[in-house]
Amino acid sequence: MPTYGLPDPASEDQSGTISMAQLLQAFTQLQQQNQRLQDQVSRLQALPTTQPPTPKPKICLPEKFDGSHQKFRGFINQIRLVFQLQPENYPNGTTQVGLI
Repeated sequence: MPTYGLPDPASEDQSGTISMAQLLQAFTQLQQQNQRLQDQVSRLQALPTTQPPTPKPKICLPEKFDGSHQKFRGFINQIRLVFQLQPENYPNGTTQVGLI
């Protein structure tokens, strides 16, 4: 079982107590261990975090609009979805009109 820097109970003196020097030594060891761990955490936090690139959503373009009033709303919704999911491909009105 780990003692976490505390003296081994077997090292107690005859009266069953741990000396002040042993406690001070254990305290110093714990401080040093704590400092090493804090340094390690600081180094890990300083590392750059790289995340894999997010894949672009794959979306099919809608079928060519045939001018039907019944299909108009669905066509417009599909086009809006393409623009929202791929804004880097259609950043402005010119590129959006070019798609239609």
